[in-house]
Amino acid sequence: MEYENGVIFTQYVYYRRKIKELSTKVIYNPKKPWTELTEIRYFSGIEEWTFYDENGKRTLEEQRKNGEVIYSCEYSGRKKHGQEMCLEDDGTKMYIEYVNGKRKK
Repeated sequence: MEYENGVIFTQYVYYRRKIKELSTKVIYNPKKPWTELTEIRYFSGIEEWTFYDENGKRTLEEQRKNGEVIYSCEYSGRKKHGQEMCLEDDGTKMYIEYVNGKRKK
């Protein structure tokens, strides 16, 4: 953990004790203790990034492989709201629009 004057900035979670393999990194809002700004989870060569606003509500979720975004979805709290991007089997990007959790036609 990284903290200063009792305020947490970053938390690291590891898979194992002997071999320190990073599982999750959480970055907190220094103005609001224990309110997440960014959470990064690592597994099988993929990084899953979740971004939050200053009130702790989820705004964006991304998956990255080798630094390239392979999935992205905008949120308004718990519901999908905005653009979702994913890759098709041939590698082309596909976009879907959501409004308050419902797919826009």
